[in-house]
Amino acid sequence: MYYMNTDRDNFHDWARSKPDTAFGALPRTDLSDVPKHRAVRWGGLLMFALLGIVLVAGFKLFAGL
Repeated sequence: MYYMNTDRDNFHDWARSKPDTAFGALPRTDLSDVPKHRAVRWGGLLMFALLGIVLVAGFKLFAGL
């Protein structure tokens, strides 16, 4: 004879009776003392773009495309 496994249902009943403390224990952080930084580092972005262009051009030259 087959009996239904109710372990999952029992767990959900147990979990439902617990208080929700998902975000209650997280500490609040004050971001006012964090130093402000520029959103984009243009020099690094430019170097990354130039590196990509050089790599693609080198591959095309090497592959003969």
